[in-house]
Amino acid sequence: MATQTEKQGRLAILKDARGQIGIAYNAAPGKLIDSDELDEAIATISYTGELGTLDARKFLKNFLRNESCEVCARGALLLSTIAVHNDCTIKQLGGISDDGGKVNARLRRFFTSKQINMMEAAFEGHSYHVSRLTKEESDACDRFYDEYEGDADNRLEAILDNAIDNKGEFKP
Repeated sequence: MATQTEKQGRLAILKDARGQIGIAYNAAPGKLIDSDELDEAIATISYTGELGTLDARKFLKNFLRNESCEVCARGALLLSTIAVHNDCTIKQLGGISDDGGKVNARLRRFFTSKQINMMEAAFEGHSYHVSRLTKEESDACDRFYDEYEGDADNRLEAILDNAIDNKGEFKP
């Protein structure tokens, strides 16, 4: 059972991600976090030697004022986890988007593996097979995807709204 603090943290992440859709986050199936501008900004910081010392939260907030990223459900949750809870350095951010295991490890501080997988399955649709979901859970995620299939931003908004409405738990 999650503590009240974990629930509050989870809801803060979900609300932040919901507020960023269409502004700083553009929903895109098959893309964890995709932004040439973000990669370039991290590379520039790396060149200056400040990579391990700069505050990732401040960096992301400043970056996302002027730029946007393509994200899937996990990517949106990851960026909002960093924006809300600042739990990584820019150096860690630079390598994290290439490693799904590291992403899930960061998200599991606030979300169960099942919740992460269900949100991602509902976002990615039938092409996203998660062996850890039951047939009923997988079917429910497929139905959710089908309901919002046409527009990735609307689908991600609906996933986040569902989780917010259910006190931090996605229930397709």
